[in-house]
Amino acid sequence: MGCDPRVMEKMSKSDYLARFDIIDINMGCPVPNVFKSGNGSALLGDLKKASAIIKGCKKSGKAVTVKFRVGIKEDAMISGEFAKMCEDSGADMITVHGRSRNMMYQGTPYFDQIEQAKSVVGIPVIANGGIFSKDDADKMMNLTGADGVMIARYGLQNPFIFSELTNKEIKKNKYTIISEQIDLTAKYYDETYTISYIKKLASYCMKKRKGTKQFKTELFRCGNITELKDIIKKIFYEQED
Repeated sequence: MGCDPRVMEKMSKSDYLARFDIIDINMGCPVPNVFKSGNGSALLGDLKKASAIIKGCKKSGKAVTVKFRVGIKEDAMISGEFAKMCEDSGADMITVHGRSRNMMYQGTPYFDQIEQAKSVVGIPVIANGGIFSKDDADKMMNLTGADGVMIARYGLQNPFIFSELTNKEIKKNKYTIISEQIDLTAKYYDETYTISYIKKLASYCMKKRKGTKQFKTELFRCGNITELKDIIKKIFYEQED
């Protein structure tokens, strides 16, 4: 994510990203501090700069994908225009979040706007927003003609959604998944980051689960991985349905 074409081009060519085959550009983030700094969904208001960013990243020789929203405000939807710009600038695939920036993460996605984006480009179009079940995914595909769907924040709340969508059975429960995430994250990051990440993941996974509110304070008081593992066990193993 960024808004300076020169910096984005330099980083896409850098050694930091040398082992990655795809550059995925986030032009959809609606968070206020991101938007105010000209990043994320702010680029919906500057197609020229957005185009320059995509073209710059393409100079890396990698595949470039772009995620964006259907507009900044509901009365100024530009999904078709933006999608066409992405393709003309060299994007290999686009992901369209069916909400405007102002809608943040709430409200029914504008299926017609995703469909419009799909109708004007020849590259794959992935649909995103408001998908919480296989029925939601089927509805999204049917109404938009998209080539696929993307699950974002809901994947943290319900990681089993991917099993549901792909019809691949998974026998792990949330406790096993989060425990594995602790060990995997700690392998590559320091304790501070690991604890911060797992607290966020666990908070999402606790949503709409009965009897877990009492543990939230204890979760956020954790100061080391041992304490973190103990509270995760209380929440997701001892309280598992």
